[in-house]
Amino acid sequence: FINDLIHQTQIESGKIVLIPKTFAPTKLLDTIESTAQATARAKGLQLTSEIAPNMSDTIIGDPYWLRQILANLVNNAIKFTDKGKISIRFYRVNEQQWAIAVADTGIGIPPEAQAHIFDAFRQVDASIVREKQFGSGLGLSIVRELTNLMGGQVSLTSKPGEGSIFTVQLPFTPPESTQVFMEEPT
Repeated sequence: FINDLIHQTQIESGKIVLIPKTFAPTKLLDTIESTAQATARAKGLQLTSEIAPNMSDTIIGDPYWLRQILANLVNNAIKFTDKGKISIRFYRVNEQQWAIAVADTGIGIPPEAQAHIFDAFRQVDASIVREKQFGSGLGLSIVRELTNLMGGQVSLTSKPGEGSIFTVQLPFTPPESTQVFMEEPT
């Protein structure tokens, strides 16, 4: 809760500085899995992850803030899923974008709440949140703001009773050392 407030304050004051560096998506995924796996298991949930074959081994981005985005999405998925699974997937959308998708088999989000789910201090239904566990209502707002700062966008697909898929699409920047420019044959 305190970290969410600090992050929200940093975002609102414009104090977040992105520090792009080369990192391996596998390491980012391993870090999240190692912290979330125990929580998922304690609820009887299966947590799976996949890095699609079309995803690069290394990319440029800010791994600290990407970890915050992914942690918020995975923690929400675990919080609002009572049975089934949560899956995390990294993949290339196209030559210019890559994506993080977090899918769950949780309670889902009603259509009327989907338009406001990314607003700060907004929760779908206070009775559901109280039942599941206390939350700040900032996690998804932080996801949206950080994604916007990184030049990306976040989307949601959800059906009540069937689960949700949150997808964060970000610009793909390969490390300069791995870029190969080939001339077209004449």
